Amino acid sequence: MKKLFILLLSVCLLLCLCACDRNAASASAEAPESTAATELLPQENPESTAAESSDESVSEEVREDILPINYASALSYRDESGVIRVLGIAWVVNTTDAPLALPACTMDFTDINGNIVCSADSVAAYPPVIAPNESAYYYEKLEPDLADTCDLTLSLTVPEPTPADVIRYEVGEITINDSPYGGLVLSSQVTNTTGETGELVCVAVVLFGEFDEPLAVVQTVLMEPLAAGQTVDFYIEDFLLPAELTSDAVTSVQAFAYPL
Repeated sequence: MKKLFILLLSVCLLLCLCACDRNAASASAEAPESTAATELLPQENPESTAAESSDESVSEEVREDILPINYASALSYRDESGVIRVLGIAWVVNTTDAPLALPACTMDFTDINGNIVCSADSVAAYPPVIAPNESAYYYEKLEPDLADTCDLTLSLTVPEPTPADVIRYEVGEITINDSPYGGLVLSSQVTNTTGETGELVCVAVVLFGEFDEPLAVVQTVLMEPLAAGQTVDFYIEDFLLPAELTSDAVTSVQAFAYPL
């Protein structure tokens, strides 16, 4: 009897040990599945962050390319009266798909030693509003404190442009002549092809050289408002241009007329 009791007790202990082994094996099999599931979470977050970072990088590049500068030039010269002047011109392009109003910029003129010899604030663009893929020209003439002419480099600081509507008037064929007093004389007609009166109208003409580079901008403001449908003559004379900028040096022009 005693032997039978010991045998039964041994069988019970053996069954208990087998049950414990099965529970441990089941737990160890489930543990890797749980770990693998938690490891997926941090992998998803970096992908989302990378996508957001990529979008931000693209948008920054787009902002930098809104108004690229195609050309910039600085020139110091003596005008017809012997005064030293500095001329700066920069050509920008609207690369967006919407019209843009161009804010005034700052121009810095630097000599070959890297010193800023003069600066100009609130430099206007001609025209001040441009359509997609259209060009505009920042232009300024200064009378700096220089003992003599020198080689200069032009740099610009242009604030970000804003959306705006383009309003233009039609300009006729431009006639260019040399003035007997030095400089150039330009004349033509402008017509208000819109349905509203232009109270204050600017006419700007960009002068280009033989390599299609912008040389200067000459402009005038009409003395009277320009009524809808009205055509008037205009006349621009600029005595302060470089002596070498004659009518023969101008190979083409681009004219803009718009309300201020």
